[in-house]
Amino acid sequence: MADLPRWAKPQKWMRNPVATDVGWKDSVTGELLLDHRGLKSKIDALTPAPVAKKETPKKKASKKKED
Repeated sequence: MADLPRWAKPQKWMRNPVATDVGWKDSVTGELLLDHRGLKSKIDALTPAPVAKKETPKKKASKKKED
């Protein structure tokens, strides 16, 4: 994954940061830490969507009877 720009990463002084469309908010108190319009949608545009992994069928282990 490519590095995000500085504005797209939470600053070290922020406690419990969550990106919202209003800006960075504290997830516990709901306090607005840093105003940035459309932050969440801009970050989503920068990061690619995760690719779904194909599940490969597991091979069954053979059970051998030992005498």
